[in-house]
Amino acid sequence: MNKLMYSRLELPAITGQSLSNVDRAIACGDLATVVVGRKRFATPAAAQKWLTFLASESDAGRPVRYMARDITQRRTPERAKAERQRRRARA
Repeated sequence: MNKLMYSRLELPAITGQSLSNVDRAIACGDLATVVVGRKRFATPAAAQKWLTFLASESDAGRPVRYMARDITQRRTPERAKAERQRRRARA
């Protein structure tokens, strides 16, 4: 039987991303999660949606940089929100 939710500690092994990238994606709102008790979980659909988002940004020539060396290029919650608003305005 497949799991219905993955803990944030399981996500790196499943997605191939680092735990810090997972945590930053959650903080930016790129990866939807739910909190049960004191633990945070993502559904398989939410993890797939995040990976699809990363792939589409990469394909469009805009790779997501949660930990860019240049601080002005880092993906912060504020920047993620502004990008989502720009995408909605274009649609």
